[in-house]
Amino acid sequence: MGEGIEGIFDPESLAVIGASKSRDYYFLRCHENFKGRIYAVNQNVEGKQEVIKGVKFYKSLLDIPERIDYAIIEVP
Repeated sequence: MGEGIEGIFDPESLAVIGASKSRDYYFLRCHENFKGRIYAVNQNVEGKQEVIKGVKFYKSLLDIPERIDYAIIEVP
């Protein structure tokens, strides 16, 4: 495999961009059994609020303190 592609097949971190209370955090709940670190990104959620156990919200992908291997964009 080429360098960097391992993150697609065995990601250590996942960002859910657009996770929202109005959709009951659907994608976050679907990935509760994910063994890596999960981050939620929504510019309208205040600070590093935690709405699902162990998952913190960030206003921007750039605010996450580590490299993200995989990102899901959640749109209505």
